[in-house]
Amino acid sequence: MPCPHFEVSIVKRSDDKSAVASAAYQSGMNLFSEYQQKWKRYADKPGVLHAEIMLPKNAPDAYRDRATLWNSVETVSYTHLTLPTSDLV
Repeated sequence: MPCPHFEVSIVKRSDDKSAVASAAYQSGMNLFSEYQQKWKRYADKPGVLHAEIMLPKNAPDAYRDRATLWNSVETVSYTHLTLPTSDLV
């Protein structure tokens, strides 16, 4: 019998993690990280059935592109209270 679960993990640079890499992995896509100047390649990852970006009506159209959205998230000035992203599984 399946066992549903919910897991939240924080993605932060101090742990050498990347919001772009996380987005690439979860969507099964290849995305370029502007901060790390590296491609995050997950297009061959099996098991991704659907990947969608849902934005509020007032969000810029440029954020419909996954790479633009998550590279923008990573350019935010971080303080000790801000985190780039959380993974929800």
